[in-house]
Amino acid sequence: MKAGKSRTDLVLNILCLLLIIGVAAFLAAAWGHIPEQVASHYSFSGETDRFGSKSGLVTVWVIVTAACVLLTAIERIPKSAWNTAFAVTGEERGRVYALTVRCLNSVKLWLALLFAYCVVTSALCAGFSVWLALALTGAELGTVFYFLGRIIQVGKKS
Repeated sequence: MKAGKSRTDLVLNILCLLLIIGVAAFLAAAWGHIPEQVASHYSFSGETDRFGSKSGLVTVWVIVTAACVLLTAIERIPKSAWNTAFAVTGEERGRVYALTVRCLNSVKLWLALLFAYCVVTSALCAGFSVWLALALTGAELGTVFYFLGRIIQVGKKS
């Protein structure tokens, strides 16, 4: 498993980039049709409990894009500079690094999916599914715990 150079990592990065570009294109194309006030927060029942300016949708897009760029920058840190809670040597170092990069790429994609859903739902004034938002959040957290478990397993071998 090569960190950041595997097909899976490439596909995850491309999908994330396509989501970010897709949301930007959607906002640009639909801007004239988006109401001035849109849902900016939802309750656990899926009801809108706060409204804000449609420019807030752009702000959310910028924040998510910045988060994805930051995670991409972190992924580019050389493996020799990475630190773990346990000593990792030789072949295990490469596997831990690759697993960490795969985790970052997966989290980027879940983050982009979750916020793309929120932005598009708010822009379209469509019904918000709390269950879908929770499922995407759970998938993101599950991804972190899954990769953390795999990294610890590899670390125990070294």
